Amino acid sequence: MAAVIAVEIFVHQFCGPVAAQQTIAYVVNQCGDDQSCESGSVSVIDTASNVVLATIPVGVAPADVATTPDGAFAYVTNQCGADASCNSPGTVSVIQTASRTIATTVSVGWSPFGMAIAADGARAYVVNGCGADPSCGSAGSVSVVNTATNTVTTSIAVGFLPANVALTPSGLTAYVTNFASDTVSVIDTTTDSVSATVAVDRYPFGIAVTQDGTLAWIPTAEKFLTQI
Repeated sequence: MAAVIAVEIFVHQFCGPVAAQQTIAYVVNQCGDDQSCESGSVSVIDTASNVVLATIPVGVAPADVATTPDGAFAYVTNQCGADASCNSPGTVSVIQTASRTIATTVSVGWSPFGMAIAADGARAYVVNGCGADPSCGSAGSVSVVNTATNTVTTSIAVGFLPANVALTPSGLTAYVTNFASDTVSVIDTTTDSVSATVAVDRYPFGIAVTQDGTLAWIPTAEKFLTQI
């Protein structure tokens, strides 16, 4: 299996009494400590001391990580699930941050990559690069995960090879970059349906929404930064 070299970091501050406050970074290691890339891991780093507190095994080819707003759980997308040959749908590892252990694993679509968790922590939006098609010949999808039950409640069809997702601060809208369609799917999260599709420059990948929710910024392979 060819290795995709990437690192994703998510930082969360755990609040409480001043003496107990701690800011933690979760770092996705696509190959873990395995040069054959048959398993991945997540490093837990104390950002005050820059010390690795723990390393948590997850699935194969993990790509992205996000924590719930209360910091109780971290969700990690595994592009190949638990299958080192990458012939199985992807999964999401749910890490209980207090014990630094896997609480459960959620099955999603093929080749999950980016992910975002709503501001109220109730739902996670997981981008499946190949949707329900292991050959990646069909449109991709977004799995909506109920974080209370850790089950997929619905799957939303988007463009080809979707890569990343970002939510507005209100949580009412999700924006998904479709790498092979040169578009952004706009999802109405109240109905979990695509309300609009916006054409952008070639090969959109990352995406960020401004704090006031009025603009989304998308870098593309044409070296342009698109604003919608």
